[in-house]
Amino acid sequence: PGCHRCSLASFRAPLLRQMTDFYLDPRSFSIPGLRDINKEWSNIPDTRIKNMIVVESQYLAFHKYLLDSLCFQWGDSNGKVIVGKLDHSVRAGAIKAAVLVSASIVEAALRAHAEQRKYDLPKNERHRTFGVLVDAWEKSGARDLAVVWDDVKTLKDHRNTIHLYKAADEKMDFREVLAAEEGLLGSGNRAIDAMKKLTS
Repeated sequence: PGCHRCSLASFRAPLLRQMTDFYLDPRSFSIPGLRDINKEWSNIPDTRIKNMIVVESQYLAFHKYLLDSLCFQWGDSNGKVIVGKLDHSVRAGAIKAAVLVSASIVEAALRAHAEQRKYDLPKNERHRTFGVLVDAWEKSGARDLAVVWDDVKTLKDHRNTIHLYKAADEKMDFREVLAAEEGLLGSGNRAIDAMKKLTS
């Protein structure tokens, strides 16, 4: 009640005579404009990369709105109705997507500043991976990001679970992702906030 239903997100399971509706609560969201987000990332020395970060930041804001606001209503032929927030394996997938986008933003910012500072990076740009960037920052002795460095490494490690074999090896099924939600999203928020303040 009072929520805007997303018809595209509804489906029926006719054999089980069940129906699940997904809807948004709150039903509206004011997405930040690219121009405003661009001001937040004025510290990125490479304009081309800054523009990519800005677009991804806008999507991340929208994705977090969906994560926080997507609800479901489930009912069966016996009249049983369950209402709640997005949960279980679907929520875990949305959390992993948020971590992936957050990690991509942090990785791009790290690399832009590392290149500006002339850190020791591979000459082949294809080899400038997140892990290589983390090593380069640690070898540099820079302390700019000391407060959030554990968050940066958390994002790096969990981003790798997009590879399903890696996720299986680390036993990161959806239950573990849900249990780690607050920590993972918090790491993303703190690391991104720190990247916006970084100067080179």
